Amino acid sequence: MSFNDLAAEATASGDIGVGFLLDGQGNIYWEYGRENWAALDPSHVLQEWQNTVMAPIVVDNLKFTVIGKTPARLVSTNVGGQGHLIGAACTNWPGGFVVAWCPASITPDVAYSVCQKLADTVTS
Repeated sequence: MSFNDLAAEATASGDIGVGFLLDGQGNIYWEYGRENWAALDPSHVLQEWQNTVMAPIVVDNLKFTVIGKTPARLVSTNVGGQGHLIGAACTNWPGGFVVAWCPASITPDVAYSVCQKLADTVTS
């Protein structure tokens, strides 16, 4: 499946509520649902992901506790049930990332799996 096909599937199913494809400098190449949460700045999430400190990520006064963070993976969740912030590095586009907010109706692991599948379809 192509990036566009998987993105359409993930957004239509509600697995991704707000999503972005961006490079390491924060340039956005694809976005979905930003009108649903204008305060979600994917560059801020990317910066916090790349920060070596394992601190919570705060967006619009919501705190997301980081569950796991590596250069290729970010999994964070809001303990109040307000969803997950997920990041997945693009394996075929060095320096590319999928950053998404996923609803609490799916687990953080499923949310990461959805975002990683999407990231794996991106090519430079």
